[in-house]
Amino acid sequence: MATDAAPLAWLAFEQVSDAGPQLTLRLWPGGKEQVLAKAGAHVHKVAWKG
Repeated sequence: MATDAAPLAWLAFEQVSDAGPQLTLRLWPGGKEQVLAKAGAHVHKVAWKG
């Protein structure tokens, strides 16, 4: 079980559309998801967010 003292993070790099994959981070407790980066179809270019 995730708590504030012992959080859980899920980092994923997955294809989400025809535009290419994106790198996401989901944190618990809460389950909030952040998009960290988007990439081209063959990951030649990565656009980092915020």
